Amino acid sequence: MASRFFCSGYYNLDAWVLAHCIAIFTRRFCEQFLTLQNDPKGRLYDQMYMAARSVYANIAEGNARHNTSTETEMRLIDVARGSAIELSEDLMQLIIEQNGEIWRVNNPTFLALHQVPFIHTDYEENNWSHDAAERIKTQVALYEPLVISDDMLDSANALFVLCRKLVQMLSRLIDKQFGLERSERSRKESIRTKIHQTMLVRC
Repeated sequence: MASRFFCSGYYNLDAWVLAHCIAIFTRRFCEQFLTLQNDPKGRLYDQMYMAARSVYANIAEGNARHNTSTETEMRLIDVARGSAIELSEDLMQLIIEQNGEIWRVNNPTFLALHQVPFIHTDYEENNWSHDAAERIKTQVALYEPLVISDDMLDSANALFVLCRKLVQMLSRLIDKQFGLERSERSRKESIRTKIHQTMLVRC
């Protein structure tokens, strides 16, 4: 039973993996580029990393509620999406403050980031967490050459691209779950209607 649960859980969600990658890159970005000059009290560092952490944490918690409350699951996924948007807005503001430009969609690195494939794995029973962590590390290694840079604007833009990609993925996840919930509500309503009609006929 546990194996089936984890194999259908958030460890298999590409969005959850990408969220972890973004959190790792966000910490590195903040450590490399946020200084006493541009972030004297460390508030932006804290805000950006907490937003990044919120994404994967809420995806995990939301998916864990899948079998008990679809409404709660969608609400938590929506919180994750909001956190990803918040982080992308901080990155955009940094780029603007540095008089930089947000990459156009035909930028070579923009295109390369969207072409990076998601690595999947067959989770070994009783080693789910180990295998999930290895999957994240592998995914980080694929993105790393495109995200890590000595140029603040390039790193900020790359992170911004990944954040917006994640927002799109979470939006699709919410739309899918909403569709499933609506379908389930319709099915239950149809059953109730048939039961009611049957009772009327018997009366």
